[in-house]
Amino acid sequence: MPGRKPSHEAPSAFHAEYPHSVFGFGQHAFECWANGIAAMTEEVTHFAQARLQEDIGAWAKFASCRDPREALDYQRQFVEKATADYLDEFGKLSRIATTIAQETGTLSFSKEA
Repeated sequence: MPGRKPSHEAPSAFHAEYPHSVFGFGQHAFECWANGIAAMTEEVTHFAQARLQEDIGAWAKFASCRDPREALDYQRQFVEKATADYLDEFGKLSRIATTIAQETGTLSFSKEA
């Protein structure tokens, strides 16, 4: 057919002519997935670094407690903060995963004029 690319050309040429094809959708989905995984990796790395710093600081503060009551109070505060941090992180990762799923499905299979 006139204007069609030969089938032996690179997939990117096919994608350029048929961006709403199954291949175009697959490429779009992979790009969204790769970007999402990069965002998740960055978020988890940032969170792990921040928690590690807080955990290291906690040991120093815990060691400076003068009596068992102070130690228990500090331990309670530490656990409450850590729990809040982990719940917040879970929310962030859930939002990133939702964004990946939404962006992956934004390309339709029909060729638009």
